[in-house]
Amino acid sequence: MKNIVLIDFTEESIHALDYATQFTKAIKGNLEILNVSDDDKSAESSQRLEELKKQYSSADFDIKVNELIGDIQEEITEFVNNEKIGFVFCGTHEMKFLERFFSSRMMHIMNHAKANFVFVPHNLKAYRPIEQVLMPIFSAKHSLQNIEALSFLNHFMPFTVKLAINSKPSPESKTNLMVATKLLDAANLPYAVETFGSSEDDLKKGVADLAKIAKSDVISIVNLTEQNLFNFGNKGFMEDLIRNKQGLPILVIQDHRTGYLSSFITQGIH
Repeated sequence: MKNIVLIDFTEESIHALDYATQFTKAIKGNLEILNVSDDDKSAESSQRLEELKKQYSSADFDIKVNELIGDIQEEITEFVNNEKIGFVFCGTHEMKFLERFFSSRMMHIMNHAKANFVFVPHNLKAYRPIEQVLMPIFSAKHSLQNIEALSFLNHFMPFTVKLAINSKPSPESKTNLMVATKLLDAANLPYAVETFGSSEDDLKKGVADLAKIAKSDVISIVNLTEQNLFNFGNKGFMEDLIRNKQGLPILVIQDHRTGYLSSFITQGIH
């Protein structure tokens, strides 16, 4: 699998590179750095990219560098959509004022890119091997699509899944929990179920806290923000989650309805 990590030379993006390197080595994949710069900064960026390549590559793990010129959102989206990418790794910063009312740049990119994402919060300082994945169970009909990706990853980095559901689930959530357990059983992926909060809103607000308490190493969800400008609830949840104060990486699988794919296999996995 080929992964890419987005680099803009901020501290957050360097942390993402460190995490992406360790993650990609664990699944025996390939990693490429992607940077978009202005034309007048191209020479400086090229030098810094080569320095990062040298620092993070090794005899058995050679990182490729891609440097693009132009608009960040347009160039990243076009590059990702023209390649077979497994995961796009990116660091996150504190939410800016306007991002509380409109989608952030990364949310825009994610909703137009044909790839799955791993967000590395700014307060995560080091990679930790994945031994447990927290997967919240919501009522949304298409919120279980990440199980296929988890099943694939489990072949390379064995882990358990912690399914989290609120204590008073809706009929839809109950059905999703039943389906999730059947899918995990079929994939021979060990799991446990834990309740948190008395409503789905409680679960969403506390999912990062629960993951920290449960000693999970990553949270996995499906991107249900879609491209609807007025989908404020899911967008706000996603914006907060990818910047969680607990410092947990967030593995986001694209919603196949709004993507352009039929399975995780098409996302760079061969």
